[in-house]
Amino acid sequence: MILLHSPIVLGTLLAAAQGALDEPAPLIELPPIFADGMVLQRETSVAVWGAANPGVEVRLGTSWSTSDVVGVAGADGRWRVEVETPAASGPHALVASSGDGAEFVARDVWIGEVWVAAGQSNMAWTLGPGVGPGTAGWREEVARANLPLVRSFRVEQQVAWAPREVAPSAGWVSVTPRTAGGQSAVAYYFARRLWEELGVPIGIVEVAWSDTRIEAWTSAEALSHDSAFAAELERMAAAAADPGAEERRSAERSVEWMAGLERIDPGRRERWTASAIESHDWRSVDLPTTFAEHGERHYDGVVWYRRTFRLADEWLQGRAGGDAAASLSLGPIDDRDTVWVNGVRIGGLETAGSHATPRRYPLPPGLLRAGSNTLAIRVLDTGGVGGLTGARDDFFVERADGARVELAGRGLWRRGASLFELPPVPPASWLDEQRPSAVFNGMLAPWIGYGTAGILWYQGESNRLSANRYATRFQRALLDWRARWGRGDLPVYFVQIAPYAYPGDRGEAAELREAQAAALRLPATGMVTTTDSGDPKDIHPANKRVVGERLANLALARTYGRTELDVEPPRPVGWQADGAELRLVLDEPIRFHGSAPGPFYLAGEDRLFRPATARVEGGAIVLSSPLVPRPIAARFAWGAADRGDLTDAAGLPAAPFRTDDWPSVLDDGPAFDPR
Repeated sequence: MILLHSPIVLGTLLAAAQGALDEPAPLIELPPIFADGMVLQRETSVAVWGAANPGVEVRLGTSWSTSDVVGVAGADGRWRVEVETPAASGPHALVASSGDGAEFVARDVWIGEVWVAAGQSNMAWTLGPGVGPGTAGWREEVARANLPLVRSFRVEQQVAWAPREVAPSAGWVSVTPRTAGGQSAVAYYFARRLWEELGVPIGIVEVAWSDTRIEAWTSAEALSHDSAFAAELERMAAAAADPGAEERRSAERSVEWMAGLERIDPGRRERWTASAIESHDWRSVDLPTTFAEHGERHYDGVVWYRRTFRLADEWLQGRAGGDAAASLSLGPIDDRDTVWVNGVRIGGLETAGSHATPRRYPLPPGLLRAGSNTLAIRVLDTGGVGGLTGARDDFFVERADGARVELAGRGLWRRGASLFELPPVPPASWLDEQRPSAVFNGMLAPWIGYGTAGILWYQGESNRLSANRYATRFQRALLDWRARWGRGDLPVYFVQIAPYAYPGDRGEAAELREAQAAALRLPATGMVTTTDSGDPKDIHPANKRVVGERLANLALARTYGRTELDVEPPRPVGWQADGAELRLVLDEPIRFHGSAPGPFYLAGEDRLFRPATARVEGGAIVLSSPLVPRPIAARFAWGAADRGDLTDAAGLPAAPFRTDDWPSVLDDGPAFDPR
């Protein structure tokens, strides 16, 4: 019996195999990352693993070798072998077979360089419209993106109480003009430069989730040293042991909350669902519509919509399949809805996370009638767009034979209870992408250990308000990833967060950048600085090319030995206060585009920073300020939105730096608020 790869969870297969009373069916299963079109790391030993029936021999053969690798599935059905890979080449085939007759085949396999591209929204940001509106110059870039031997494997978003064995994915995709727009822009520019320089197949494993913190990407074991997460980790462990308990708890909270809405919302008390109502307090609107389209852009809460529609007796009598075979389509609704037809509740999606789901509700037999019918929709929005967000073509009543009556057109709307009148809305699940280890469990654990040259990391914005803890947490995560890959020297090249005017920032953004840079004390690390490429008005700068290419240069210089590439930005190596001035010395000659490098700030004994004037003198930068007569400390580009004008001869910008070691603003240190 031949079993090709399927998306069935390995744990389910193992349970089925272990629970069989008779001779188990032949079984061989590999995680989705081992699939047609994959790229394997060249000239090394790569791990391949999966599931088979317990105790069964597993044989792994490849088209590049005449020798098979043999392993045995353990008592839990899991097996793992190591395969030696050749120089860059392809296409190849990989065949895994079990001693009881099952077989798995992966074709179009290429040997080259594999990199992991991970992080939050700036790594997830796609080259073209998708995650974001598209990056700078994306149309031209997509049109020329004919890179069939650059392959991308995107791990779909999922969280889990405990480490999963399988992460969903659409599989390996070649980068072409048809697919390039949906790729991570940073990863795309990185991969394109590596392909141009190395001329070997490039595999990128994309694993990113917007607005996630470092602790979500860290294993529970690595986080166990941090008491701040003890209670959450304990709850996650309990839920992993009995996930049904958490599901029941969430369902109970949702039911209780909806019962409260029924009591508070005037639409239920005053029976706005009835076929006939007093309509003088209702306003006219063209349906479907969003809250913003009828003037409620900033409103969160309940809005009711009503629409009267007529059905001819002939339409009702012509219905195929009897009275039960009619349905109502409303398209997606943001966020939650409850729907009545002729005063009868016919359905609704009343839990969080339903905003993108198209609504389609069956209609009970005999509910529709010849002549006038009434549709009432209660929409609850808890943030964001709100309303009936589908197209006009999504709005209709349909018979089983496909005959439709369109419902788009003039209707009525009226506010119900606002979100301020309601108790806090319970989430669909306590578990989300912000919980410690949740993203690691769902998106990293299933394939961690896959042969890779290194990790590209772009994350940190969401940890800004815990910047004083980020250095330790980031380094702990990095070391944990290396331990799980079994490579203490696994390269990790990361991106310092870009300039952006965070509201109310007191210096946290600069401290987060400093905490990121602290990871450079670990071996095999490198940092891309973005002080010259950020956008103070946009947390997602459109220029992703410079980020991807600087990461590629780091890899080329540090991993592939291209030592002629300049990847080290200028850094301060000494400073001296001298009366009303403070002199800075950097480790290499500097350049700047304006009249002087900057922005710089000075502070005296009062620890209040003021903007400083800079001049270059004898290879040093001399700083002064009339507001700081005796400076004792200097900072460069320390404002949250500061774009630095200080580079080396190759144009690499200096990272923000400071000469003081005063405590973090989050530990009651001096706030940074230069005036």
